[in-house]
Amino acid sequence: MPRIFGSISDLTFDDGKIMTFKGITQEEIKLNKTVNPNDGENKGNVEKWLKDLEVKVKKTLREITGDCVKQIPENCENISWLNV
Repeated sequence: MPRIFGSISDLTFDDGKIMTFKGITQEEIKLNKTVNPNDGENKGNVEKWLKDLEVKVKKTLREITGDCVKQIPENCENISWLNV
């Protein structure tokens, strides 16, 4: 967890839910699924909602990366390092 949380500089809340996060470069990224720190098991349990945030940040970044890889032309010769 230290790496992922060390890279987050800010969270944006709307109606009590975490909607976006900013990296250390201040780029704002919208979570694909929000995190509600006050919902269910998350309420009053910071470890639970931080873990939920970690999982959703990773999924969001994985989906964004996957979308970017799909946009690489098939005839590109310099992508062997991607293992796609």
